[in-house]
Amino acid sequence: MNNGSPLGAKKTVRLMVAMTLLVWATQTLMHQWGFGATPPVATEKFVPQAGMGFGSTLELRSEARVQGAEVKFRQVFRWAQGDDAVFAPLGDLVLAKLPESAAFASFGLADFQKALAGAQVNQGMIRFAGATDCRVSRCDVDFSERVALEQWLEAKAVTGVADKLEEAPAAMPVVKQIVETPRLAAELSTPKPETLREQIVTDLAERLKLPADSFQLAFDPKDARLLDLAGPTFRFYLTAKRARDLGTISYDVTIATNSGTQRVTLTGEARAWQTQILSARSIAYKQVIRDEDLTDRKALVDQLSSQPVLARAQIVGQQAARDIQPAVLMTGNLIDAVPLVKNGQLVTVQLNQGSVQLTTVARAMENGAYGQTIKVKNELSRDVFEVVVTGAQAGSMGATNLASAR
Repeated sequence: MNNGSPLGAKKTVRLMVAMTLLVWATQTLMHQWGFGATPPVATEKFVPQAGMGFGSTLELRSEARVQGAEVKFRQVFRWAQGDDAVFAPLGDLVLAKLPESAAFASFGLADFQKALAGAQVNQGMIRFAGATDCRVSRCDVDFSERVALEQWLEAKAVTGVADKLEEAPAAMPVVKQIVETPRLAAELSTPKPETLREQIVTDLAERLKLPADSFQLAFDPKDARLLDLAGPTFRFYLTAKRARDLGTISYDVTIATNSGTQRVTLTGEARAWQTQILSARSIAYKQVIRDEDLTDRKALVDQLSSQPVLARAQIVGQQAARDIQPAVLMTGNLIDAVPLVKNGQLVTVQLNQGSVQLTTVARAMENGAYGQTIKVKNELSRDVFEVVVTGAQAGSMGATNLASAR
């Protein structure tokens, strides 16, 4: 190998060292095999390609939808196009699995980081961003609307409030804290967001024209948690399916957050407290009703009357439209307005035309209550006018009414 020439001292030393290392490696390998050991097998590792810089950003999604129970890297993380060479090989890496009976599950960033460490991903070169937890939902499993909603709410449960309360001092000087911290005082004075139950009551009150504080709603106990949800975490969009009267009511409710929506149908029973005016004694037809003829009652009703329920001030001084027995609910169809002007009576008519006011006398041609328009005839000119009743045997008219005289 050296053209027949003897080796130099330097080459001889190198050759001896190489031979020594070869013999040592052979003996070590034979020794391991003698005790049943197997040579190490290369395991799959995800490492960045050569030449890629450190500090690539990996963003965790707050919501993800998966097909099947496996949660893969590309389904919960996203990255810039420039980092595709780094993270694309990780796309099909399984980071977690959903339970077979669950439509929703929540995973924290720490859970995914642990899975990446198990796959021997060098996380030292990754800068994590985005959400701190990810709610994962399955799109290939049929679940009942209510079960899916319950699991969705479980996945969105807001944590940390209890921990903050536990960390607070046992005897916090509340008054002093408010005085020294105007911002905290302003936050405490901010109106509390309406719960879903309160929003249903508000909507029902507007539809039925009743005070919101008069309602009593009863829903299925299993819906109590949904009805107690409030903003700003949740937003509610109500669609009334049955809300035209008291009794059974039904609403389609869409519950929305910044990252998803769910829909549920709520059915319940609605009743309302109502102040009712009843007849205290028998009232004859055409009898003028006095205050002592009436009595009050507060009742919890589950159905609204087809006739408007009158207040005491709307009844006293009017006349009965028919004979009324005791303990009868006073409604609009039982009352007639007392006529202030009767047919054939003389009526004092005031004519208003600009700043000029004239007064004359005419004979009524029909009965009229306060605010009603009736016809009157001037006895001298035989002209007929329309006047508005303003009091007992009194009325008024304007220039328009005068022009229409015949």
